[in-house]
Amino acid sequence: MFKIGLIFMTLFFISCATKNEFNSEDKALGGAKDNNGCLIAAGYTFSKLKNTCLRLFEEAVALKNMQDENATSAAFVIIEGVKAELFLPEFDESLVLELKNKAFVNKEFRLEKRNDKLFLSKNAKLIYKSYN
Repeated sequence: MFKIGLIFMTLFFISCATKNEFNSEDKALGGAKDNNGCLIAAGYTFSKLKNTCLRLFEEAVALKNMQDENATSAAFVIIEGVKAELFLPEFDESLVLELKNKAFVNKEFRLEKRNDKLFLSKNAKLIYKSYN
C-alpha cells in the first residue's frame, strides 16, 4: 500500500511540474509593443529626444485642443534644450521642432511660451495650449 501511495504522489508531482513549465514560444508578458519596443498597453510611447520609452502623462506637458472643446484626447510636448517634441493625437509619430527666435518651429508648427503658458499653432492658427 505504501508503494502505491508513493507512486501516486510521484506521478502527481510530475504532472504538476509539467503543467507549470514555461514555453519560450509564449507571447511576452505585458502585451503588444510598438516598433521601438515600448509597451503600448502600459501607456509607453517612444521619445525621439530622450531616445527611450516614456509615459507622456507622467513626463510631458499636456496641451488642450483649442479647436474642439469636446475633444477627449490631448497633445503633449517635451522640451529638451533647443528642441521640442510634439505628440499629437492625429499623428502616428512624434514631431521634433527646433528653437528659432524664441519659438520652437518646423514648416507647419510653432510652439511658443507666453506668460508661463505654451501655445501651439499650425500654419499660424492656434490649435493647442497648455492647461496651466
